Amino acid sequence: MYDDVVCTGSEAELLNCHHPGLGINDCLHGEDAGVKCDSFIRLVGGDDANSGRVEVMFHNEWGTICDDKFNNNIAKVVCRMLGKPTDNAVAFGEAYFGAGSGTIVFQDITCNGTEADLIHCRHTAMGYAHCNHNEDAGVRCGKDNLTNFLPLPYIFKYYITTKHNAFGRLILTA
Repeated sequence: MYDDVVCTGSEAELLNCHHPGLGINDCLHGEDAGVKCDSFIRLVGGDDANSGRVEVMFHNEWGTICDDKFNNNIAKVVCRMLGKPTDNAVAFGEAYFGAGSGTIVFQDITCNGTEADLIHCRHTAMGYAHCNHNEDAGVRCGKDNLTNFLPLPYIFKYYITTKHNAFGRLILTA
């Protein structure tokens, strides 16, 4: 399908790289190319796959992110990088999901929430933080409804205004 492809590394997709044209090639299947993608970000110590301490790969070791300036916009970027829902993404600090180890990779990071990757956010020099691991940041990636935030069963009390002032309750269960 592609032949003689030349990329700079800044392209959003392979089609944006220089090549003679889609389908123009003189290749055999023995020349097929492949790519192995390794994630350089993960969540550790959370309640489920959508939550945990944020760890990033830095110099072939897992490190953490300092909670200084860490907010929900940054949480959205982390969740986006992991392919998880970004709606209602929540940031946590003070090692909420436990203290990590290794290098504290990012400190004073600032994102607007629409970036595709943390590297596109403003930050101080990577690997030079004056935080310690009791300030490790975490996230809970987006959940779309209240049942994902409340312990179940959870009882809501509600009042209905009628001439009899009826009282009732609503119980959410899994």
